[in-house]
Amino acid sequence: MLFCDLVDSTRLASQLDPEDYREVVRVYQAACAEVIQRFEGHIAQYLADGLLMYFGYPQAHEDDAQRAVRTGLDIVRAMRTLNRRLEQEQGVRLAVRVGIHTGLVIVGEEGMLLLAQSSATHVEAEDCLHHALSTACGTCSGAEAEPGRRPMVVSGWKRGRGWRLPLHSPPV
Repeated sequence: MLFCDLVDSTRLASQLDPEDYREVVRVYQAACAEVIQRFEGHIAQYLADGLLMYFGYPQAHEDDAQRAVRTGLDIVRAMRTLNRRLEQEQGVRLAVRVGIHTGLVIVGEEGMLLLAQSSATHVEAEDCLHHALSTACGTCSGAEAEPGRRPMVVSGWKRGRGWRLPLHSPPV
């Protein structure tokens, strides 16, 4: 499960006309959707300036956790290209926050069920989204994205599968 949103979108909305702000959010969401499709993720919801994505639904892959992490990194990279365009057209730059939870989430017609890896408890339907997002975003929700920094939180990552998260990444 991956969640991303714009940093300081309220300030951005106050700087732009409503039509211009809507267009900025639309092109941001389109850039994210392009990356998500490349890694075969599923956009579950558009939440104002945020996107909630699932990996492993409706099609499961052995490497869904890696796909989610790669998607998060590539969304941040996609902002470079988008920012060049937005600076010229609107005089603004965007920064994103990305939160990823790689633990087990079961998605079905009647809602979601998040299975906590550390205990036998589970969280049903409406509480699942809140729990998973807060787990995924961690401190990310209150963090400011500084220029050149990548505010990305990954929780529930299982080590020892022959794949490592990059410790350092190029500036945005």
